[in-house]
Amino acid sequence: MLNVTIASHEDPRHGFQPGMPCELVGFEVGVMDKTIKDKNTGEDKVVGAQVYYRADAIRPIGGSGRKNEQAA
Repeated sequence: MLNVTIASHEDPRHGFQPGMPCELVGFEVGVMDKTIKDKNTGEDKVVGAQVYYRADAIRPIGGSGRKNEQAA
């Protein structure tokens, strides 16, 4: 399972159960710097990478759904 960010006015999980197969519309994977603030200098220091997942909408596999209910 993945934690995916979907910007929406309503809860995009409505009608879904954990582990239920779904389609992520407009799915994107991104990577950004993982940083910490140096206590001595106050500067941000890159300590690795962080992966994130986002989508425009979610729909059940095999169902069409109404886009305005599932997309932002």
